[in-house]
Parts: sequence; structure tokens; C-alpha cells
Amino acid sequence: MIRSKVVLPVPLGPTSATVAPSPTRKLTSSSSGRPSGSANETALTSTCPMPISLQPGAVFLPSDMAPAASRRPVADPAAGCAPAAPVLVTHAATPDRWPDLQTVMTTTGDSGRCWCQWFRCSTADWQGRDRSDHRTQLRAQVDEQSPPGVIGYLDGEPVAWCALAPRPSYLRLRRSRKLTLAGVADDLDDDTIWSVTCFVVRAPFRRHGLSRRLLEAAVTFAEDHGARIVEGYPVDLAQRTTIAGAELFVGTLTTFLAVGFTEVGRSAPARPVVRRSVP
Repeated sequence: MIRSKVVLPVPLGPTSATVAPSPTRKLTSSSSGRPSGSANETALTSTCPMPISLQPGAVFLPSDMAPAASRRPVADPAAGCAPAAPVLVTHAATPDRWPDLQTVMTTTGDSGRCWCQWFRCSTADWQGRDRSDHRTQLRAQVDEQSPPGVIGYLDGEPVAWCALAPRPSYLRLRRSRKLTLAGVADDLDDDTIWSVTCFVVRAPFRRHGLSRRLLEAAVTFAEDHGARIVEGYPVDLAQRTTIAGAELFVGTLTTFLAVGFTEVGRSAPARPVVRRSVP
């Protein structure tokens, strides 16, 4: 089981930490379950510190940034503590998780048409296939020994996906002039160089930093499977005045840089190639 690293909004110790108590706050609940400031309702005073265990697989998301659908109170009201924030947990895309991957891929956008096959096939094959063919191809890749990516979950619900594999697995990359232009076309048969080719986040959960968490998990997954280098092909938004949402499936440069990648070349002004050595 592959899980992502822990990321906290403030620097804390490497094993465990406690968040200092905030000023006393009164949280009240109405009969509808929504917070209320009415003096007639029972108040829950939160003054205790919240211990946070830095366990592998858990990524701290401030509760006010998390999607509403993922906010589920788990604290004991009698203890006077605020509900715990949701965590992002990642798992390799193994055959038993195919239904979860389908849930993510059929969100709004192009993922339900592409099924992460753009980098896997030639232009001729792409033009000769429909979305059903692409779906079948991804299912076959999931059934192979090495999973083709990682799935992200919030409270057990599949919400995101990151595709990665040894670079020789991607036919389009083997034939791409972009790698030549960027100066990284050597060793195209080297299966210790892995490529991150796609991010998909379900619509209700976008704009909450999940791509960064997925990328961290992807690097760990690649390292666990023998990768020496992890490579990405993001978009540099600083070099674009406009961009279609469909172009962002490869990720953004800032996301990769935040996770420790370094730019090694460019195939175009807005299309860098980035790498990170592992471990």
C-alpha cells in the first residue's frame, strides 16, 4: 500500500506535534447541525490542543480549505475539541481499486475521454480509438503487475489520480521531439527514469492543493519500484497569458518545484521538463 507523505501548514517535529490552543471559541449546534451563534443553544467551548499524529499516509488539510463534501466531524464533543481535519490518503491503482479509479476518471473534463492514454499510444492509434477503447486500455494497465499510478482518497472517498510509469512505457514520449528539444532524450530505454504524465482531481475537490500531495505520493511510489529519476512535463503558467483547462492535466511548474523537482530544459517557452532524483 503506497501512501503520501505528511504535509502540515506549519513546521512541526518529524514524528509528532501538538497545535497550541487557540483563544477560547464557542461552537454551537442548532437542530439542523449547522453552527449557530444563538444564545439559546448549547455551546461547545474549544480550548484544548489538538494532537496531530504525523503518520505515513496522512496529509493535513485545514478544515476551512477542505471541500464541504469531505468535512466530517470525528472529535468527541464531550472532550471540547474541534473536529479533526480530513486527510488525503493514497493507494496504488491495483485491480481491486478499479471502481474507485473509474469514479475519479468520469469527473467533468477530458479524463473520461482520454483515460490517461494520450502518452501511451501513437497519434494514429489515438485517432483510431474512442473513449471506450481508452478505458479498456487503462483497465488492462491496472491489471498488470506494476500499477499505472496512485489514487487519492478523502475520508475513504476516491477524489484524485496521478498517472506515472517507467518512461519507456509511454510510446509518445519515446517518439517525442520535445524531449530532444529539452535535451533529455538520452537513455529512452532506461526504465529507472519514471514519468509523471497526468493529474485528475474530481471537480468538487479542485483548488485545494491535492495535486501536490499526489505528486509527493507518486515520487514515493516510483522510488519504491526502483526509480532513479522522476520526470515531469508541466506547464509554466507564468509564460502563458491564457490557457485552456484541458492543458493542465500534466500539472503546473509551481506544483513540481514545490515538491523538490528541478527544471532541466524546455521544449517551448511554457513547457519545461523537470526532474527529481530519488531517493
